[in-house]
Amino acid sequence: MIRLFTFIKPYGKTLLPKTILMMLIATAVRLAVPIFIGVFAVDRLERGVATGSDMILYAGIVLGLYLLSYVANVFRIRWMNRLGQYVIFDIRKKLFDHIQHLSHRFFDQRSAGSILVRVINDVNSLQDLFTTALLTC
Repeated sequence: MIRLFTFIKPYGKTLLPKTILMMLIATAVRLAVPIFIGVFAVDRLERGVATGSDMILYAGIVLGLYLLSYVANVFRIRWMNRLGQYVIFDIRKKLFDHIQHLSHRFFDQRSAGSILVRVINDVNSLQDLFTTALLTC
């Protein structure tokens, strides 16, 4: 995993902070909505302090918070996908360069198909990790 993080390092000042920021915003909003509903809407309604127009205002605020969470998730997914694609491209490029510098004896001992299948399957597994698994975080 440490070797994989070296491929993320070039994007540590561009895409990674944006992605983490959007993830934090979406998480904070998801946590704030129940607190807001419980503290402001329900408690004030039970005490008789809230009026009908207040409840409409609270509903609008909750709707705005959900909209903010949606926008943050859209940007998080977009930037995470872009980060994953850049990292996979870098891995493929480095792997291709490495294969190009292998000796002829290496290719004589192994069939081209087995090398190709191994490279493709390994890179596709890493691509699934970066694009699918990290999106669900």
